[in-house]
Amino acid sequence: MSIAPRAATLQCRCFSDAAAQPATPAADAAANGASAEVAALKAEHAKVLAEKEAALKAAQEKYMLALAESQNTLTRSMTQVADAKKFAVQSFAKQLLEVADVLEIATKAAEEQAKVATDPAFKNLYEGLTMTHKVLLQIFDRNGLKKFEPLNEKFDPYFHEGLLQMEDPSKTPGTVGLVLKSGYTLHDRCLRAAQVGTVKAPSASQ
Repeated sequence: MSIAPRAATLQCRCFSDAAAQPATPAADAAANGASAEVAALKAEHAKVLAEKEAALKAAQEKYMLALAESQNTLTRSMTQVADAKKFAVQSFAKQLLEVADVLEIATKAAEEQAKVATDPAFKNLYEGLTMTHKVLLQIFDRNGLKKFEPLNEKFDPYFHEGLLQMEDPSKTPGTVGLVLKSGYTLHDRCLRAAQVGTVKAPSASQ
């Protein structure tokens, strides 16, 4: 009878019995400890990832704010440069208004006399004044300098300088009833306010 098969049978049975034995408390503790360590590492990783994402978001927001501020600064600078070019002649233009005023006064003064005048020289003088005044206003207009007369318009302290008040039942109170001196704008900005008389409400005694 052979001994080798019996020895193999005994060895297999020993292995089988060892595998069937339940896990010891030490093994369970080790397994639980490993699981807790993995969970802690995952939580730490999630925390670090969240912090990095928050920092990235904050950096992106700062970048966008800085970019918007830079764009606003550039826009303001360009506007200021454009305004500086546009209104560089403001002082000179304001002085030219005096020339226009004198021509307008002279033209109006000569208008009635020119209608009845028999002297060709006077008529030529009147026509020369009229033409000069017209050409000057055309030059003003081409350079953004525009004349305005706000008769019957609502009084606006930005464009109108009220010198007197007047009663006129045919006009609405608070409007311009008389223009004493024309106003001018330079590129829609008031260069000289029109000097006007405003209409006031009739007194209670009337």
